[in-house]
Amino acid sequence: MGGQTNHVPHIIMAQYSDEQLKEYIETFFPIFIKEYNKIIEICFATIKHKFPLFNNQPLHFIIEFNRFKNKGCTLCYGYKKDNLKENKFEVIANPTKTKFDDKSFNTIVFSTINTLFMVDIYSKSHSISSYFNIKKADEVCVLRDWVYSEIENELKELSEILK
Repeated sequence: MGGQTNHVPHIIMAQYSDEQLKEYIETFFPIFIKEYNKIIEICFATIKHKFPLFNNQPLHFIIEFNRFKNKGCTLCYGYKKDNLKENKFEVIANPTKTKFDDKSFNTIVFSTINTLFMVDIYSKSHSISSYFNIKKADEVCVLRDWVYSEIENELKELSEILK
């Protein structure tokens, strides 16, 4: 066995075939956007039009992932405005050529795929409670972390614009 086979993200990735990963991602992203939209509608109703991800919908999302033997798995996603009636999510496993060469993408995010399965609580965390040490619970609140991180990033951008 080579290198980092004990590393948790590699163990997680070993549990999924490319087809299962694709299915997971096809399920995850629409839920992420739905929950993001709900929070923006409820908590930021008067300024919701200032949030780019919210305001530009419907969007065409492309999500690409690449699995590298014993080296982990990368995740890259982007979105662009399209003439759609609803958001579209296109997931591509191990593409031979990326679709992100197209300059029409508003946002492109590069990451590791383990961000879809666990939260790095040491680099960032949106804890359930500040009164209790519940790091193990926070580690598995992946969807919440994605939604909160997106809103947090957009709020930072908005505050820079408003300065």
